[in-house]
Amino acid sequence: MRSWRILDAVAAWGLVLLGCVHNFVAAPMAYPEVNERLFWFIGAGLSLWYAGALNLVRRATPASRTASFASLLTNLTMLAFVVAYGLYTGAIRRPEGMVLVALVAIATLFSAAASSPRTNSASSAQ
Repeated sequence: MRSWRILDAVAAWGLVLLGCVHNFVAAPMAYPEVNERLFWFIGAGLSLWYAGALNLVRRATPASRTASFASLLTNLTMLAFVVAYGLYTGAIRRPEGMVLVALVAIATLFSAAASSPRTNSASSAQ
């Protein structure tokens, strides 16, 4: 059971870390001058931060149905986006694309488990 919680934490913190790398390493490399594309690129990195942070909130408040539902909805839409983007650009075949899809998929699975009625009933009973 402990290893599952560690995997959940790794996925959440991994999304935050990827967002940081995206914004602080990749953004200056891809866009050395400030322009509209830089802001869109940074927005994508921020979405990774926010998804990771929401998963951390879900982990910290397991009895919160709101956190569980928000986390699940965020992860499902993020997963759809990264898979679609990865397939469209070919990024899904590169290591960084595979890692991103894996982290979001893992976070989605844990969010789905946290949102299940059985999990919420068990949490409420304690």
